[in-house]
Amino acid sequence: MAIRRLSYRLGQEPDTGTLSLVPSDPDVSQLCENEGRLRSAVTRVMGAPDSDDAGSELSYSLLPDGGRLLCAALPGQRVEALHLSADTPGPGPVWPIDTWRSASWEGERAESLGSGFVESELPVPEAHFDRELLVEFARERADRVAPFLADVRRLFEDPAGRQIVLVEDDSGTVARWIALACASLPEAYVSALTFTTRSADPRRAPQRIIGIGPDAAFDRSDDAVVEYLYRVHDGTGGGPESPPTEPDAWARLTAERWLTGNPPRPPRGAVTGPEGPFALIPLVAGALRGSRGGGGAGVTEGVD
Repeated sequence: MAIRRLSYRLGQEPDTGTLSLVPSDPDVSQLCENEGRLRSAVTRVMGAPDSDDAGSELSYSLLPDGGRLLCAALPGQRVEALHLSADTPGPGPVWPIDTWRSASWEGERAESLGSGFVESELPVPEAHFDRELLVEFARERADRVAPFLADVRRLFEDPAGRQIVLVEDDSGTVARWIALACASLPEAYVSALTFTTRSADPRRAPQRIIGIGPDAAFDRSDDAVVEYLYRVHDGTGGGPESPPTEPDAWARLTAERWLTGNPPRPPRGAVTGPEGPFALIPLVAGALRGSRGGGGAGVTEGVD
């Protein structure tokens, strides 16, 4: 098992304009035999905030070998990356999106954390996404919740649904959409929900959910882009969106739970019931318990 923190500065080739990563301190080894391979992976998957952005962007990606990369693109052309090898568990109940704009990313580190799972070295989650805040967020976008959740569920079909592109004025809204998805999905699926809160080039982004700004280089005038290549959800009103899909009962019931202030409490661990992980009966039963004042905090709605 291994967990490694890697620190870089963002550079740019003067002739081609190609972005590149340079270790924060070239004189200090990052003590990782695969550092070159990881640096290439970070270059491919990291988000990229504007140079004058006071915030930061977060991406979470899966590697071909089963490893995971959590990357924070920070102000001042800094990039911090956390690599968890395929056999490293965690991070337990913390969702990757929980570390969005965590103060823990700010401390520069240029060394590996060594072998083994060191939970204390993970970025500390911030309290951005508790259920009450997500209920408020969903209610402000009531007509968009069910279509979004339907596309999220389809990401886990076989074959998988198309990548989701979220067009928003600010990446904080994208982060909350991602958190809403995580809070709605069965726990076993959250670690497979890859994302980037902001991409400068969504066509090259490998993640399942891709956040972009209204001025991103993403041509939606081509009908094929919004109808066949991506599922586009636009919160800015500035361009075409993907057309509605077939009704999705799980998405509709889950959305209703958020909008009525009785959020779903997805099952933890693997789901083995006959109806599968997106069963409808637990959602309905949880809604009924909520209407009677039951189903308190911490109660999950598993399939018996």
